[in-house]
Amino acid sequence: MIDFTDKNKQVELNEARLKEEYKRRVEIRSRIGILSVCYSIFAVYTAPLIKFAYTTALPQSDWFYILTLIIFLFFFVSSISYAIGLLMPEKTAFMETPYTFYNKTYNDYQRRDIKKELIKYYIRDTYLKQIEKAVEQNYRLNNKKRRFYYYAFILTFCAIIPYFTCVGIKITKEPDEVQKVELINSYFYSSGDAIKKQKTIGDYYAR
Repeated sequence: MIDFTDKNKQVELNEARLKEEYKRRVEIRSRIGILSVCYSIFAVYTAPLIKFAYTTALPQSDWFYILTLIIFLFFFVSSISYAIGLLMPEKTAFMETPYTFYNKTYNDYQRRDIKKELIKYYIRDTYLKQIEKAVEQNYRLNNKKRRFYYYAFILTFCAIIPYFTCVGIKITKEPDEVQKVELINSYFYSSGDAIKKQKTIGDYYAR
C-alpha cells in the first residue's frame, strides 16, 4: 500500500505524473493529423459547393441544398475554430533545473540560519511544492486541449453527412446543366450557320 503521507513518496508520484502529463500533451497534439486529413477533403470541394449554390441552387430555389450547405459550413467552421484553439501555444509549466535547488535554494536556506541537517528537508519541500504546481497546471492545460480536440473531432464528424449530401446533389444536377449549355451552344452554332448560309445565298443573288 502506498503511503501518501511520506514526502519522498509524494515526490516520486508527482515526478511520474509530470512525465505522464508531458506525454499526454504530445499525444493530443499528434491527433491534429486526423483533423487535417478531413479538412483537406472538405477544402477540395467547399468552394465549388458555394459557387454551385449561387449559380444553380438559388436561381432554382433549391432550399434543401442551401440549408444543407449552411449546416455543413457551420460544422466545418466551428471545427476549425476548436482546432485553432488546440494548436494555440499556451504557457507550459516546467520545473527548475536541479542546480537551482542544490545551489540557489540551498544558499537561501543557509542565509536564514536554518540548521544544516534540516536544510535538505526544506529543499525537498520546496521541490515538492514546485512539482505539484507543475503537475496541476499541465493537467488542467491538457484537459483543456483534450476538450478542444474532442469538440473539433465531433463537429468534423457531424460535417461529413451534409458535405457528401451537397456533393451528391451537385454531381446529380451538373450533367443537366452541362446538357443545357451544350444545347444552347449547339443552337447558337446552328443559328450562326443558318445566318451564314442566308448571307451566302443573299450575296449570290445580289451578284
